[in-house]
Amino acid sequence: MITFGRPEALSLLLLLAVPLALYKRASARRTVALKALGGRLPRLEWRLLGWTAALLLLVLAAAEPAVVRRVSLEVPFEQAHLLNATSVLHIVVLDVSRSMLEADVPPSRCEAAKAFAAEYLRSASPADLALLVNFSQTVELSPVMPAREAARAVLGFACGGRYSAVGDALSAALSAVRASGMPASVLLVTDGGWNYGSNPLDVAPGFRELKTPLAVVRVGGDPRGAALLPRVAEEAGGRYYELDAASASIAAELARAVGEEGRYAALSAKGLARVEAVERVPVPAEALLLPALAALVALLRDGL
Repeated sequence: MITFGRPEALSLLLLLAVPLALYKRASARRTVALKALGGRLPRLEWRLLGWTAALLLLVLAAAEPAVVRRVSLEVPFEQAHLLNATSVLHIVVLDVSRSMLEADVPPSRCEAAKAFAAEYLRSASPADLALLVNFSQTVELSPVMPAREAARAVLGFACGGRYSAVGDALSAALSAVRASGMPASVLLVTDGGWNYGSNPLDVAPGFRELKTPLAVVRVGGDPRGAALLPRVAEEAGGRYYELDAASASIAAELARAVGEEGRYAALSAKGLARVEAVERVPVPAEALLLPALAALVALLRDGL
């Protein structure tokens, strides 16, 4: 589609009547001249065409034409709020095993983990959904619910179960991603004390294969978690964070940042981090003025 920056200039198209009037006048004189001279004269139609084209190009240049088209643009992370209308599924995998009752992260690993998960979910878009996965020896899944509602629900979890089936919980999260068909982001919050079920390192590559972002947050100072969880994040192509007594004061800010990054990564992985926009590409004035000038020079060279 063509638009004009100065459409009022199009009124100058009335000037095209000038060469037409001159053509009619010259045609009458041409007839008389041909009879008097009995020879051949240059065809007037070519001169009419030259003047018409030159005037048309000059008027169009004055009207500042531009080509308008719809384009799909990648939204940068800094403007991710433009994507809030698209739903993302947030899967929060929370360790509720007995080791999470340790108090090296005040008031306990469990409470710190729940608070982190709740803040993560509160940062979600109103259109987002959430699935809560809590695990110890067994893995339990909540119904899918609005993310803001899940932020309240996660605070009701109680820790104290036997064992820690981290790998099984991650497998459940991957199954939920496959079943949903939605852009999905997964958050794992645990102290990393895996001692039951499938090996998390065997499960982690599935996230990379599905192009599903995984954020791994280690809560507390469990040495097993310090060795295992960075490797899980690496194998999954995800991100690794630590939440301890020193970083507890910035936990809320970190949770929001993790949530926003995960949401954007989930949309990007599905090719949904794009918006439709209207792009206006001006026609260079030189593209109109140079042919018009060439036509005028050719016409004036041979006389009006």
